[in-house]
Formats: sequence, C-alpha cells, structure tokens
Amino acid sequence: MDALKESALSGSGDALVQLGEFARDDTTVFPHLIQVIRVFLNYLRLPASTDAASPEEFYTLLDRAACYFHGLNVALQSPQALENSKSAGLMTTCPKIYLWAVKFFQHYFVDANLPISTLAVCATTVRIVELLSTLSADPDYCEKMRETKGFVFSMTTLWIYGIRAGQGLIEDVVRITMMHILQKRTLDKEVTDALNRVPNDVVVEICTRVVASEQDPEADYDAGIMFLVISTMCSRSFTRAFISCHSVPWICRRLASIAVKEEEDAIYAKLFQVSLVYLQRTFKEGAGRIIEGLDADVIPMLLKVQSKLEADDRDATLVPLLHLITSYTLYRNVLTKLWKAVYMADLGPAISEAGPTGDAWTILKEITETRWEILKDYMASGRELTKCSYPACPHPDVGPKRTLRRCEGCHFEYYCSKECQKQDWRDGHKDVCRMLQNCLRDGLPMLMSKRERHFAYAIIEKDIQDNAQLIEELKSEKRRDTDGPVVLLTVTDYTPVPRKLYIRTDEEFRRSENLPVEKWDAALELAKEAGKDFVLSIIPQGTKAQALLDMYPFDFDTISV
Repeated sequence: MDALKESALSGSGDALVQLGEFARDDTTVFPHLIQVIRVFLNYLRLPASTDAASPEEFYTLLDRAACYFHGLNVALQSPQALENSKSAGLMTTCPKIYLWAVKFFQHYFVDANLPISTLAVCATTVRIVELLSTLSADPDYCEKMRETKGFVFSMTTLWIYGIRAGQGLIEDVVRITMMHILQKRTLDKEVTDALNRVPNDVVVEICTRVVASEQDPEADYDAGIMFLVISTMCSRSFTRAFISCHSVPWICRRLASIAVKEEEDAIYAKLFQVSLVYLQRTFKEGAGRIIEGLDADVIPMLLKVQSKLEADDRDATLVPLLHLITSYTLYRNVLTKLWKAVYMADLGPAISEAGPTGDAWTILKEITETRWEILKDYMASGRELTKCSYPACPHPDVGPKRTLRRCEGCHFEYYCSKECQKQDWRDGHKDVCRMLQNCLRDGLPMLMSKRERHFAYAIIEKDIQDNAQLIEELKSEKRRDTDGPVVLLTVTDYTPVPRKLYIRTDEEFRRSENLPVEKWDAALELAKEAGKDFVLSIIPQGTKAQALLDMYPFDFDTISV
C-alpha cells in the first residue's frame, strides 16, 4: 500500500486508479486517497499550458488527467462512499477539481478554435464528466458545483457539443449532472448565456438532430425532452427552431410512450409537468400547432399522463392546456380533429375526477360537441363559404356543392379554379401571399383562413341567439350607467374558457381600438341604414387575439370575404 501511495504521489495515473480501487473496497484507505488527490492535483497542468507540448507529451498529460478523475470516481462507487469522502476531506478539495474542469471545458469546447485531437480530448472529457455525475448525486457536492463560477455555463456548452457531435456518452452523463444541478433552483443565467451564444445555423442543426433521434427504451427519462424544455425556456432561437422542426408531434409521441411505463417517481412526474408546460407554450403559437398535436394523438396522451402528474401540479399544468385547446374549437380544422379525438377517447375517468382538471375535461367535451352540432347544421344549411377569392371570378355559381381550393402559400385565400388563382396572383395576391409567408417564417401565427372565419361566424351567431335575453339585460344595464344616447356593441370574447359576453359603448370601443372618428362615423351610418347592430368578436390567434367587428344579423353571403 505504501509503495502504491508513493507511486501515486509521484504522479503515476495507473497507481492512482489502483488506489481508488482499494479505497472503494476498504473505507480506511479513503483518507490516504484524498491526501494523494490533493497532491496529484498539483501535477495537473492547466489546459492552456499544453498547447505548445509535443504530441507525445500532449497525450501523456491528457492521459494523466483522465486517470486522476477516473481513479477518484472508482473510489466513489461503493455504498456510502460519497458520505465517507466528506469526512476524509474531499468536500474542501472538490471546488479546485471543479475549477480545473471548467478551465478544461472552456479551453477545448468554448474557445473551440484549437488544433486538438478530438479522440484524446473526448476520452479525457468522458472521465471528467463521469466523476462530476457521481458527485452531483450528492446535494452537498452539487451545491458546490452551483457555486463554482462558469461551471453551469461550461456544462451547458458541453451538453450542446455532445448532442451536435453525436457523443452519446458525454451527452448522457452531462445531462444527468445538469438534472441534479437544476433540480432545486430556477434556470441559471449561465445556462441562458451558453444557449444564446450558439449560432442560428447550429441551433437548427441541434434541434433537428434532437427531434430526429430515436428514444432509448432503457433510459430512466427522456434526454431529448429535457434539453428541449430547458433550451426553449432560455432561448428564443431554440424555441423557434424546435417549433419549426415539428417538435409537437415528436414530444406527444414520446410522452405517450413514457406514460405507459410502470415507473412512478418524482423524475418522471417532473418530466411530464415541464413537457406539458412546453406544449402549452407551443400551442399558444396558434391553431397550426394544436392541429399538429391532435394529429399526434395529444388527447389520448394527456389522458395517460394525467395520473402520472403530482397532485399539486395536475391542475396548474393540465387546466390551462385543456382550456387553450378548447378555445381553438372556433377554428373549423381544430374542431373537426378534436371532435374525432373526443369521440374515440374514453373521457369518463378524467371527467369524473373532482376539481378543476375534471371540470376542464368536461368543458372541453361539452364545447366540442356543441360546436360540432353547429358545424353539421352549418354544412346542411348550404351556408358554407363557396365564393372565389378572385374579385373578377367569371364563375358566379356559389352553390353549396362548389369546391374551393386553398392557396398553399398563405393558407388564407380560396379559389374556384387554377385560372382564378393564377389571375389573382398576377393582380396582387403575389405580394400579399409572400408577405404572409414571411410572417409565418418569422414565427407569427397563421391567420384564420376565410373558410374558417366564415364558419366561426356561425358559432358567434348561435351564441348571440342563445343569449339574446341576457344581451338585452346587459344593454339595459349599460344604458342606465351611461348619460345620453349611446351606441352599444355586443362583445363575444373567445380567448378565455368559457367565453365571455359583455357590452361596450361605441366610445369605449373607439378609444380602445384607436379608431379614427370619421371611419367609425361612416361605419355607424352604414349600420343605421341597414338597421343592424354591431358585434365585436375576439378570437384566439397565436399570442395575440384578433378582433372582428361586423354588423349583426350577419350576412353570410358577404361576411369574411
């Protein structure tokens, strides 16, 4: 033992590994190992000082560092080893180890423009992160990591490197360490800084790689989901890139597969909770993202995941997500897919759950079924939008059997023929279409198409008809609270669930919308001549709502066109 210790003290990496094996099997050896560790740390040259070394010396230095970290990690693999190491003095030594690791990662992965041997550096990196992963499992050692300046930044950078370079072992071990570091605190500024320094083309490459990766059935939790959630909470660039590469169906499928596992622990519950928060943030981008989720069976997935969530997180996570999906049943395409999902799913257990979550499922089911009946009546009545978007369309037939084709660029306009679409393109739609496509590429939500908006008016009309008595009572109350004659608007707000219905005066509306007096006066005159009232409908459209002002009763031959 003395000879082995002496050899390790003289800088032998192999001797240090052997000493670590002895310490793993015999706790009385641990104090001797820690003594050697402190001395050996002095033999580790700073990474920047190795740049001028010969290739042979370079490999020797990296091998010595790898043995140093590996030897200590071997010793920590026995039961109670982490706790025993504290009394042996490792707690006071670990900050120096962390600082050396930070300088190593900074030199080879952050500065990144050095003529390094990837194989040698990666082999040493694996030994470093294996030790760090072991230490991070202990709360005291993990706290020292958080306190070390640059540590979280370097580990985040290394995580990104592991994903991009396909270094699965590095990625997996770093992820475990990061999970422990971030478990008991909000996201660190160093995480944000590391993510936001990544060039946009690399961001797209990484996000595409994550979404395209296959799930490891043996993993305790999903690596890709964890990186997605953390990166999108810190970086707008990562958020846009993940959304663009269709992360919604990917995360829905992954959560569904994880939910069928038998494991019940806090890690899984947290994984589900943060993943659903990401889905909610993504669905706020608009109907297109919700449709992606519905196509990927988001409703059956939510039913599976619900029981896996911690009780305290269930209402806070599921209720706003379910309400958001419900609010978009104003969109015909969403309604059609959601009704099918509701029809096929067994919502009984979810609805029967007492509390806000059960209520949210009930509201989703009832509103979906109600609006589905409105859609069926709308289609049977022959009121569907069949008017061509080309103003000079030579085909006047707008019968209910007429089929329109949607512009695949903007997804907003509809045409009766290729000829009309080509002519409208030449007459001005080309510029508008490209502008709308640019908006989509910049992350703005897709507009509600003319066809969907036309059907939305059928829902609005039914709500006004069903609440006619309430509307008159609200108008009477508003008149009593207002001096002099006043024009009243019925407001139907579909952004909250359930939707809100209230009355505003024309002055309140004009001030809130910053509408020029002359434009509003002209609109009032038109309504007066037609003997109609005004209805203001507020509909969800991405992160911002869209306000539609129309005269009521609606004219379905001219509305929305």
